[in-house]
Amino acid sequence: MNAILSSMLLAFAASADALACGFAAGAGRIKVPMKAAAAAAGVSAAILLFGYLASDSLSQLLPPRVFQIASFIVLAGMGLMKLASSGSENGSGGRARRLTVREGLVLGATLSADGLAAGLGGYAGVFPALLSCLLCFLFSAAALYGGAKSGMYVKSDRLGNVMAGVTLAALAAFKLLP
Repeated sequence: MNAILSSMLLAFAASADALACGFAAGAGRIKVPMKAAAAAAGVSAAILLFGYLASDSLSQLLPPRVFQIASFIVLAGMGLMKLASSGSENGSGGRARRLTVREGLVLGATLSADGLAAGLGGYAGVFPALLSCLLCFLFSAAALYGGAKSGMYVKSDRLGNVMAGVTLAALAAFKLLP
């Protein structure tokens, strides 16, 4: 029972960023289809599994802080681009664009720093590792998809871009916290 609860908590924590990022996407008028959410979640789960499998060798080469800083740089850049685009009309006329599966794969890699760091934290056995990865996939897909749906309720394109930029910048800032 303890392994199941630990796996659930780890998967929930590893997928929490997906909710904020999904909301930012929706507020920025980007629809996240289930295929793109599943692609992002699949990458996140695979990187968590990689972290488990490589925990001994990789953690000796690079400290987990390196992955946090890389994730900060990508998310901060995305947030700054959203904030910069809030001052100009995007020409979409309020229409939403769709996140592609390829973009979902990149997003999944960006959101996976926590999962990789958690996996590097130590291998806990086959069952907890596989359960954590499965739950990470399910939680991340649901959070990204649901976050994007709720973010779509922001009415103004300009306000949506500001909210998306601030959300991504805040998410990036939290990456630097110990």
